[in-house]
Amino acid sequence: MQRLTASSVLLVLIAPIHLAAQQPVRDIVATELAFARAAAQAGVRDAFLQFIDDNGVLFRPRAVNGKQFLSAQEKRVGGALLQWHPEYADISAAGDIGYTTGPWTLRKTAADTALAYGEFNTVWLRQPSGEYRFLMDAGVSHDKVPEVMVDVASPPPHARITARTDRAWPANIDSIAHVDSTLTSDINASRDLTARMLPHARVTREGSLPRTGSAAPGALAEPSHALRTKVLGGRVAESGDMAYTYGEYVVPAATGGAPE
Repeated sequence: MQRLTASSVLLVLIAPIHLAAQQPVRDIVATELAFARAAAQAGVRDAFLQFIDDNGVLFRPRAVNGKQFLSAQEKRVGGALLQWHPEYADISAAGDIGYTTGPWTLRKTAADTALAYGEFNTVWLRQPSGEYRFLMDAGVSHDKVPEVMVDVASPPPHARITARTDRAWPANIDSIAHVDSTLTSDINASRDLTARMLPHARVTREGSLPRTGSAAPGALAEPSHALRTKVLGGRVAESGDMAYTYGEYVVPAATGGAPE
């Protein structure tokens, strides 16, 4: 069976900062928090419809237009409570594209113990109104972890500028897709991925806790050496310093049977 994943799991994370110095970052963090509050108050379906871009993508399990998919679903009264909050966020120099990522929990009610845990990755696009709506929302699940609220972290301005101007960033989605293809080849060849990742990259994979820093490259290891990926879409920021992709991957079964 083919599994869908966001290819943009490598996120630039440097250190906690005072977000007051970066108003656009504050804006996407505030939008993510408002999104979470809306889900708790109005339900997940209505909250997603409120905060998704017209071209926003969800995975059900394959990539679908989220607004069309959700509009076709009946509104549910009650149900489990999905809660989340951002722990890391960043935005392009142009302020048009940004991301938030952090933990989520699922429980029957706010007073109950969580039934499931995981991490989310959301990509945001600035609208003509100046508000942000998400282009992609993807998540993974993992084992129980302590539920602790922490300050949102983001690369300091000087670190982000250094990282972005010292590298030849691709200028279009075709170039980004080529980078993805090259990364897949490196994973299959068991090459050292350290040079492909910024020092505080963050990787989220199904069934595993997020890995950051020096542990991040190892999270992309693939024992089968036969990973196949296909980019289905993505976008590059107007400033050319940030991009995301999403797509499909196939991992052949180790001992026969159906592939993942």
